[in-house]
Amino acid sequence: MIVKGQQFQEKLVTAETSVMNAKNKKKNANVKQPTLRTFIQKNPSRNQGPSDVKIKEITYAIGEMMGLDNQPYSMVENVGFKRLMAKALPQYQVT
Repeated sequence: MIVKGQQFQEKLVTAETSVMNAKNKKKNANVKQPTLRTFIQKNPSRNQGPSDVKIKEITYAIGEMMGLDNQPYSMVENVGFKRLMAKALPQYQVT
């Protein structure tokens, strides 16, 4: 059987892919995929925390609220405010 043009290229790509898949299977035979929990623990930067932009927006909003409502800066040290922030966004650090 004579194979021409596009058919030849398709067969060549299929053959190359099959060889690569076989090599990868041998190479990764003893490698286990980590669980989602393990992956998140090993990659803390990928945890579902607020982004830098979100942190800046929250900090700005807290400052704006304090200014508009004439609240003292020490308000962020109050138990009620800390509890509110812990419920609303536990990852946000009030410092």
